[in-house]
Amino acid sequence: MKMLNKIRHLSKQLTRLHCHRQAASLATLSYTEYGKPSKNPPIFIFHGLFGSKRNWTSISKKLIENNDRHVFAVDLRNHGNSEHTFKMSYDLMAEDCIALIESFKLSKPPVLIGHSMGGKVAMTIALKYSIPLSSLIIADVSPLKNETRGSVELRRLIEIMKGIDLSKSNAVNVSEFRTKVMDYIKPRISDEMLRAFILSNLREKSDKSSYEFSFNLNAIDNNLDALYSSQDFDAKYEGSTLFIAGSNSDYVTEKHVPTINKLFPANEIYHIKDAGHWLHYDKPKEFLLKITEFLSRSN
Repeated sequence: MKMLNKIRHLSKQLTRLHCHRQAASLATLSYTEYGKPSKNPPIFIFHGLFGSKRNWTSISKKLIENNDRHVFAVDLRNHGNSEHTFKMSYDLMAEDCIALIESFKLSKPPVLIGHSMGGKVAMTIALKYSIPLSSLIIADVSPLKNETRGSVELRRLIEIMKGIDLSKSNAVNVSEFRTKVMDYIKPRISDEMLRAFILSNLREKSDKSSYEFSFNLNAIDNNLDALYSSQDFDAKYEGSTLFIAGSNSDYVTEKHVPTINKLFPANEIYHIKDAGHWLHYDKPKEFLLKITEFLSRSN
């Protein structure tokens, strides 16, 4: 048994070394920095699928105002202003983020906050890579495979977005273009917040030839199965971990608790009443209050 444990430990270390050597596959990440180094551990925020660092501007500013924190809101690969690539997986995104974190040569291990896909990235970093962390805050996602209503709706949403005409033939400016896109998506998408979210991700291409999404829709579509598949973790993260979820969401439920307890033994699970999957939009005050309280205890 001792020999078997040694072999497993060696295998894990070799895997980590191999992962850190994949520099050629790293994507260059864009980020926004808030505040300055303080006595408290810095915070890195990873958004969800189709999101961007811009979605976390308000939360980031509140964290530096109320908690004396140094905050980095990050665009993950194929999102926002970060590099767009053909390949996309949780391991690749984790390696991108580790490279970014290590580039700052921080004096204190960081706190990772991740929502949905970003939460999966944060968990992957904590469970598969030997990077020191202060704590984790995982927003409305579990370590298990995503088998929710949202995963079905997402595929339909991608097809709707693929049907949007991104040419300039019927719109001379972004404002007019967004109005025409709204006319197209309104009868197809009933959720007003989701429609606004799609419109906010439309922009003019740098060469002014046409419009585009700020995320790489084709790459996301091509790698969607990998993003929704199960991940195999053979390690635990012993640090303090907050799983904060929406009571109206099915991303973190009782069936997820045994796995959460196994992988994150020092966890706390908290549901925000009347919040959905986008809990930081639905209940921003309650979301910020809970993570502030957790940070004051854990760091």
